[in-house]
Amino acid sequence: GLLPALCQRADASALVAPDDSAVFLKQSPNTCTLYSVLMMFRRGAILNGNENWDSFTEANYRSAWWIEGVGIRASLSGEGMRAEKETLDAADGPEARKRLFIELLASHPEGLAIWFAPTGSAAPWHAVLLTDYDAAADTFYCADPALGAPEGRIALDQSSLAWREFVGMITGTADNTQEDILAHLTAYWYIAEGVARESRAQIQRSPQGLSVDGVPRDVEKYNIDGSNYFKLRDLACLLNGTGSAFSVGWDSLSETVRITTGVPYVPVGGELTVGADRSGTAVLSRQTVLVDGVVRGDLTVYNIGGNNFFRLRELAAALGFDVDYDAETDTAVVTSR
Repeated sequence: GLLPALCQRADASALVAPDDSAVFLKQSPNTCTLYSVLMMFRRGAILNGNENWDSFTEANYRSAWWIEGVGIRASLSGEGMRAEKETLDAADGPEARKRLFIELLASHPEGLAIWFAPTGSAAPWHAVLLTDYDAAADTFYCADPALGAPEGRIALDQSSLAWREFVGMITGTADNTQEDILAHLTAYWYIAEGVARESRAQIQRSPQGLSVDGVPRDVEKYNIDGSNYFKLRDLACLLNGTGSAFSVGWDSLSETVRITTGVPYVPVGGELTVGADRSGTAVLSRQTVLVDGVVRGDLTVYNIGGNNFFRLRELAAALGFDVDYDAETDTAVVTSR
């Protein structure tokens, strides 16, 4: 259900989702720690709703954060946020390290700049931004500033840290797991203050079921502050061919979602698929929503992992379908008209 160009910015001041490709950076020579921290601050600024998120660049922060001939500082600040370096205990085993980073990411959805710099080893140093952990897939994800690493958000074991040149120098293999990587990290930077965690919505995967016109359906959904949110295109697909059908269009120039009731929905691909848990990327959408040509500022919309998720009951009232709740089966019941 990805709307075309959903996360692309119309101008440099617009907010994007924390995992948008524009948020991630590729480093200049020998600056992996600087770039990993810059990406962490960018995501923190986005979670704060700061339109100045893309001011975190090497040009703007190298002089303040970087000591020439030494490297990045242990304590960093910018746009009201402050980050600190934490050294890891070399005695921690793989499971302890894994639990630590799962807990850290739960309280730091902006991510952690993790650093591999073994003492007395010939292995080169490297840092990446650890972005999130998907419990269902038991997978850590990251953004790797190395020029030879894949672009965007990738699995940690696909990053350059897994290569023989890095963690492989210690393990003796080129096929290093995420646990191998975590076990050999030296330190990490985290944002100690300045990210408005207390005002952030409580977001998690919704455990409730869904039925549409009596048929159980498995779709991606989130519970945000007690309400269910669904992908717009998933609902359009499920209600297609009924009296509550609606089409979805996207205008990238004006960053506008256009919904037209009573018109068949044309799938674009990817509808009704359940992806990884992306709750840590959720931000309120700043895009305009038109329903039958009328701006609807009363609809609550979150951008989660690059998709628009709408509050189910609000969307039902706006588009003309009914929503009920079956407490016995813990199911949201959608009925077309």
